[in-house]
Amino acid sequence: MSQPAPEDPGVRNAHESELLTRELERRLEWLSQADEAEFGHFGRLDWWICAALFFVIPILVVWWAA
Repeated sequence: MSQPAPEDPGVRNAHESELLTRELERRLEWLSQADEAEFGHFGRLDWWICAALFFVIPILVVWWAA
């Protein structure tokens, strides 16, 4: 049985898969060792913005469209 052409975007060779796996493992290691301060402060204003964007605005849009 012949293998698909390497130009096919859905096909990865073993070398490319190994590179992707190593890069993912490197990133996961960095994330697990990173200090919380590296990600920045999430304060009261951030919570208000999230609540407005994910709860209040969609409810208002549904209420207005009804």
